[in-house]
Amino acid sequence: MSPAQQNTVVVLSDAGRTAMSLVGLAVGDSPAVMLYVQDTDDTGLWVRFERDDGPHLVLILWKYVLSLDFKAGVTRTVGLRA
Repeated sequence: MSPAQQNTVVVLSDAGRTAMSLVGLAVGDSPAVMLYVQDTDDTGLWVRFERDDGPHLVLILWKYVLSLDFKAGVTRTVGLRA
């Protein structure tokens, strides 16, 4: 299961919130922020957001991510059916 290609609540560390504000992503006072995760890799989350000059991608390093909350995909029933 992956948060890629969907809106995800990302809980950032204090350092993560500071880093995001430095690149122009307003995250507010709460550590939890709803972001569109374009993709993920071993380095972190690639997040898509809008600036005045158009869409941008920013990498949020895993070390700044405390937790993720995203909608689970369709589950499959495994085992015997009556």
